[in-house]
Amino acid sequence: MDTFTAIILGVVQGLTEFLPISSSGHLVIFQEIFGMNDMEESHLLFGTLLHFGTVISICLVYYKDLFHLIKEFFGMLADIGKGQVDINSSPYRRMIVLIIVATIPAGVIGLLFKDIFEMMFKSIQIVGFTLLVTGFLLWISNKLMPGSKDERTATYGNAFIVGLFQSFAIMPGISRSGSTIVGGLLNGLKKEFAIKFSFFMLIPATLGAAVLQIPELMQEGTGGEPLFPYVIGVAAATITGFAAIKFLIRLLNRGKLYVFSYYCWIVGAVVIIYTLFK
Repeated sequence: MDTFTAIILGVVQGLTEFLPISSSGHLVIFQEIFGMNDMEESHLLFGTLLHFGTVISICLVYYKDLFHLIKEFFGMLADIGKGQVDINSSPYRRMIVLIIVATIPAGVIGLLFKDIFEMMFKSIQIVGFTLLVTGFLLWISNKLMPGSKDERTATYGNAFIVGLFQSFAIMPGISRSGSTIVGGLLNGLKKEFAIKFSFFMLIPATLGAAVLQIPELMQEGTGGEPLFPYVIGVAAATITGFAAIKFLIRLLNRGKLYVFSYYCWIVGAVVIIYTLFK
């Protein structure tokens, strides 16, 4: 992989992971453009590293919240050792449990239907249709009434349902951020909490997927390719991801999330037409 391609894919990952237009769908499209449809193992490693880049973006934007989450997480572990755990003693402790509950559906469904989802990543036509679905999800977000629930008042049932929306987004072309934010709004979450919760859910999902791939990645590595393009690609994903988060927060607060539905519909339609004449 050359440096230019790595930068382009890093920028695409950073923008599309957080903007509700599906990072997985766009990577499939760009793999088609750059002739990477064979999905060599080195590309699998690169994709995993790009996701780590977007996790770094979240850490940079929400570093204060993450500090408290990590602190309370180890505090909970210490309390478990003492046989006394009070989940409700801190909103950050409740947030940790909410994230764990929300992660369960995607983990279970991802393992059960792993082969089916991997097959979807080989079909750019499927991406075209799922982008149309993403556009519909974003469109209905404009019709939802503002919620009032945050980490103190959201229920574990709310978190589980948002997790179901995240599992739906395992399919390429379904925006993970878009579907989980819409799922949160449907469950009465505040806009600010819905977007923060959506981003925090990405961290265990990304780390969990990486852990499952570790044996394969360690065996294959970069396939003999130079390391520099990988580093530059991750840096590009981190920088653009940071900018995308800031932009999406402002847009959601203005009630303009639905504007991305037009983009998803246009790109989805173009992809479908492309596959018909390919």
